[in-house]
Amino acid sequence: YMDDIKIDKEKLLEIISKISERLEGRDVTLYAVGGTALTYLELKDFSRDMDFILNPQDWNVVGGILDEISEKYGIIIDRFFDGHIVCYKMPSDFREKALDLIREDSLKLESPCLTDILLMKWIANRLKDERDIGSILKNLELDGNEALFRLESYSFDDPLQGHIKKALVRDLI
Repeated sequence: YMDDIKIDKEKLLEIISKISERLEGRDVTLYAVGGTALTYLELKDFSRDMDFILNPQDWNVVGGILDEISEKYGIIIDRFFDGHIVCYKMPSDFREKALDLIREDSLKLESPCLTDILLMKWIANRLKDERDIGSILKNLELDGNEALFRLESYSFDDPLQGHIKKALVRDLI
C-alpha cells in the first residue's frame, strides 16, 4: 500500500463499478464516510483510502469483494460495522438522514449527511482533517443547534472519553 495513493472521483467511480459488478445482483448498501464521501461530493480532490460503513446483513456479502478490490488496486479499504467507528457509534438514524450518491445495479452508495461527516471529523480531531473540515463548513449551512443535538446521539465505548470528546466538539460548534 503506497503512501502516494490518490483516489480521485474518477478512480472512486471506477472502483464502485468494480464492486457493483462483483456483487452479481446481490443488494448491498455501502455508506461512504470521511474522505471517500468528500471526494465523491467534490469537497476534496482525492482520498488516500476508502472508508465504508456496512450494514450487518451486507458484511458477509461484500467483505471478500472489498478485500479483492483492495488487493487489485493496492488501496486500503476500511470498513465499519453498522455505524461503529473506531471508539464510538453513530446515531442509529444516520441511514434515514443519509445522502444518496449512486445507484448502480444492485449497489447503493450513500453517505452520512454533511453534519454527521463534520461531527465525525471533529470527533477524530486530527490535524490532517482540518482542510476537510474547512471544506465542509464552506459548503454546509451549519445549524449549530442541530449539530449540538445530533452530537448527543453519538455514543462512545468509553463514557469518560466520550464526555471529553463531546466537550471538545461543543466548543468547536
